Amino acid sequence: MSIYAAIEERTSEIIAGAVQEIRAARMPAEISLAIGTPSDDSSLIICRRCLAGTASFCCAPSIGTAERFSYIVRIGAARSTRYESREIIGA
Repeated sequence: MSIYAAIEERTSEIIAGAVQEIRAARMPAEISLAIGTPSDDSSLIICRRCLAGTASFCCAPSIGTAERFSYIVRIGAARSTRYESREIIGA
């Protein structure tokens, strides 16, 4: 079951789409303590915001150190519909 299907089942809302936000931030102290990095290290926060009717909510937020982050998107040919899915690899 996809994350979106699970959210729909749990909330009784129909997910119309999602927006992904990636932003830089300082590593929060409680997370840096847990993973053993300095609290002033740079980090990246990824939040996928699900859109459901008039509501939106963040699902599956993640935070990771900036130096271990990579973002890969597979892009297909302009005329092809074979590669419509996106492949996301995070921290």
